[in-house]
Amino acid sequence: MEQKYGKLTPIRKIDGGGGRNIWECRCDCGNICRVRMSSLTSGHTKSCGCLRAENHKAKIQDMTGMRFGKLVVLGMEKQRPGLPALWKCRCDCGNITYQEASNLKKGFVVSCGCYQRENGKRLYKRNLHYVGGTQLELIRSKKVWKTNKTGVKGVYQEAKTGKYIAHLTFQGNRKILGRFDCLEDARMAREAAEQERDQKLQLILQNMPAGR
Repeated sequence: MEQKYGKLTPIRKIDGGGGRNIWECRCDCGNICRVRMSSLTSGHTKSCGCLRAENHKAKIQDMTGMRFGKLVVLGMEKQRPGLPALWKCRCDCGNITYQEASNLKKGFVVSCGCYQRENGKRLYKRNLHYVGGTQLELIRSKKVWKTNKTGVKGVYQEAKTGKYIAHLTFQGNRKILGRFDCLEDARMAREAAEQERDQKLQLILQNMPAGR
């Protein structure tokens, strides 16, 4: 009978160099990985990584059916490796949007973007200008929040991994642009997304009725 360690079954020993006892293992999920025998026997490594992902998913609160403002959560989408889970939501206006749990729970997002459009007249009186659900004054501002330690708008550093996370909010949706080892790479990703956003805004402005 084949010896198993958690979800891993050693297939063959390979040369790890430096006298390291490395084994190629088959995980119950079908993936193949290489693990030190000491990690197997100690129980430190029990899968190719899928077990950790399964446990993490099990800890995520099921928000299906919950309401946040005008949004009702329909369910969680397939989780992206290394990135926060996205929840599929239906807005009272009928639109579908995908949001992170933290943005919903903290009240950062309360609609698909229609809330801003519905309240446009009130906001215009405050000299705020919204186009396509996006506040022009906000995106034109280069202000960096005091809590942002990177000094780059739209980029924060993940405390646990040290990775730099770039994100951009447009038309009520917050999009994660990627996780980077280098701050400069995160900054470039953010700037590229800003250029794409500005091009979309320009098209929206061109198609708006005259005098609006």
